[in-house]
Amino acid sequence: MLKKIHEIKNIGLFHNATTNQYAFGKHTLIYAENGRGKSTLASVLSSCSSGDASLIDKRKTVDSSVGEVPEVKFEFSNGLQVSFTSGRWSRQQPHLLVFDTDFVERNVYSGVQIRPDQRQNLLDFALGSQSISDKRVIEEATNRASVAQQQIRSTEKELAKYIKDLSLEEFISLPPIPDIDQQIEILQNALTTAKRSSELLARATPSFVPSPNFNFTDFLNVLSQTLQDIEIDAEKKVNSHLARYANGFEDWISKGQAYHSDMDCPYCGQSIKDNEIIGAYRKHFNQSYIDFKKKISTLWKNVEALISDAVVEGWMGRIETNQVIINTWNEHVPANQIVFDKESALTNVRELRSLLSSLTSAKQVNPLEFIGTDDDRQNINCFSQRLVSGIEAYNRQIEITLDNINRFKSQLQQSSVEQIQEQIKRLEITKLRHAQSVIDLISQWKEASTEKTTQDGIKTSAKTRLNALMTNLIQQYGERINSLLQNFGASFQIAPMSFNYQGGSPRTDYSLILRDTKVNISGEGISFATALSEGDKRTLAFAFFIAKIEADPSLSNSIVVVDDPMCSLDENRKEHTRFILEDIGKKCLQLIVLGHDLYFLRDLQDRLRKGYPRSISPDIKCFQLKRVGQDGYTDFANFNIDNACENEYYKHHRMLTEFVEGSSTTELLDIAKAIRPLLEGYLHRRFPNCIDRGLVFGDIIRAIRNSPSNSPLSYVESSVIDELNAINLYAGQFHHDTNPSANPVRIRDTELKTFAERALKILYKGSP
Repeated sequence: MLKKIHEIKNIGLFHNATTNQYAFGKHTLIYAENGRGKSTLASVLSSCSSGDASLIDKRKTVDSSVGEVPEVKFEFSNGLQVSFTSGRWSRQQPHLLVFDTDFVERNVYSGVQIRPDQRQNLLDFALGSQSISDKRVIEEATNRASVAQQQIRSTEKELAKYIKDLSLEEFISLPPIPDIDQQIEILQNALTTAKRSSELLARATPSFVPSPNFNFTDFLNVLSQTLQDIEIDAEKKVNSHLARYANGFEDWISKGQAYHSDMDCPYCGQSIKDNEIIGAYRKHFNQSYIDFKKKISTLWKNVEALISDAVVEGWMGRIETNQVIINTWNEHVPANQIVFDKESALTNVRELRSLLSSLTSAKQVNPLEFIGTDDDRQNINCFSQRLVSGIEAYNRQIEITLDNINRFKSQLQQSSVEQIQEQIKRLEITKLRHAQSVIDLISQWKEASTEKTTQDGIKTSAKTRLNALMTNLIQQYGERINSLLQNFGASFQIAPMSFNYQGGSPRTDYSLILRDTKVNISGEGISFATALSEGDKRTLAFAFFIAKIEADPSLSNSIVVVDDPMCSLDENRKEHTRFILEDIGKKCLQLIVLGHDLYFLRDLQDRLRKGYPRSISPDIKCFQLKRVGQDGYTDFANFNIDNACENEYYKHHRMLTEFVEGSSTTELLDIAKAIRPLLEGYLHRRFPNCIDRGLVFGDIIRAIRNSPSNSPLSYVESSVIDELNAINLYAGQFHHDTNPSANPVRIRDTELKTFAERALKILYKGSP
């Protein structure tokens, strides 16, 4: 049992709290207003049970000074001291079973959700110590299998550097080859030759030089063309006349043709009808003649590009490139240097250009004459043919060379390269397979694979045993939970509970049944989050807790701590909660209940008292977490729940009784003030609905005295009325509302005792 709390320091509102003056009982009830430290105390006890220091660390006193750290010291039965210092417990107390917000958050739900880890913790809580061995085996096997799997992955990652396109099994099964280095060398030599074929197949080949296209037909046609309607004599006259003037004069005369008339000069007005030079102008500037001269003017431009030295230079660029390419093939395809007579080609081009230039000039001087003789035309054809023949002869040599190269290429076998490379690759992988470093890696891989298989087998066996245990216990656990929910008057049940191994460790799997409809514990739509009230959720969590501790074979040696079990519960559920706690209190070593509901704690106290024989004083202790000091910290104090729960009538009755008996510690003024309200309460209870609630004691006496004969008040004897009036005269002087000078009135103990006895006599006897 927990006997005393020697200290709780710097945790929440417990700045320096202790119960050194008080000892806990087998049944200990602790009352506190909300926010006074109940949850903090429950967390401290839960931390002591589990050894989880974080439950204390996160509740460290907010305004504690530097150097003030959380400290706890508990005293259990047989003088066992358990302390929390330097962030850790001196020893755990697993027999402490705590139901509080931490239990709910850890095992059932948080806010509006049920997390996977909570379902895992709930299963651990439900199974208790019976599953510890197999769970430990599973966890250890899982961890070892995980380490082995990591080793497998690590070695496979290293082996992947060597296995190339093979599977791991294929790589491991490769047999050793004694003369592997010699075989690789032979294949490397063969590959060198084969790789040359790839290079030669990709090598450039010579190309043909485009044959020149010398077409001078249009040129010669213009040279031979004349205009029949233009007289040569008129042309000579115009030319003779134009020669007398500066350049541009012909253009000026041409433009002036648009302004003259047939008879008169546009300048002097004289008759030009029979003027000889004017007639010649008209023929010279005829439109057909103008067009003809334009054609002659572009004659040279049309042929100049065909017969420039650049044409030959272009051929030579291609020819020289071809020669470089041909030279690269000489090792495999013998070929003589292909000759092209550049100088001869240039001579022919220049001769042709000179001839065409002279013919063009002659035509431009005498546009109306037939220019070019048959010899000229034959020479043009001769020069052109020489150039064409030279290119054709060159291209024939190129054609022969290309045939030789293509025949050589056709003999190359590209596929042999791939075959040789594949053979070399296989030998190199085999060589790597039997290198010592790889042999070591394979050995590690095999050992890790064996270890994983072994641990998987151990885990499977342990799971089989654990599954059988969980199947049996989970079924019983679920049935008891539903029984509790039914007794609590809950409108929901849980569907048959099961378990799964999602995430590795086993965890509960359940759903809710509400109005014959399945409600999932998570997910969208109708679920635990929306289908249950806060009271329902708390009831579910409490049922989980109770179902487990009821089935705990070590309950008789356990301390059960319940924090605010009535939170968010209606009256029916509170009643059954009291019943459950009474039953648990009989079976466990110690029951500690923390609550903020005075009347719940009082009724629970009454239930617990009934469990004790009359000859034995109940081992029930009640404490209060009260505010101390100006800083509002919390400390423990003895607490009388009965007194705290009594109404004003019973309170006043107790005060007068204790005073008359001589056991009172109440101030005399408070006792004197209690006489009138006690008698008022008595009369209201004796004559229900007959006395107006708003009447003061003196008015009540007058109402009784003046009551009609048909009123129940008429049964009060006059002697009683006189006695009530006398008592009122005495007690009225101590009430501020009727006697502002009540405080200075001296209260005599003997006199007060007399009037207290007279008031009690009326209550008991009904008469003075």
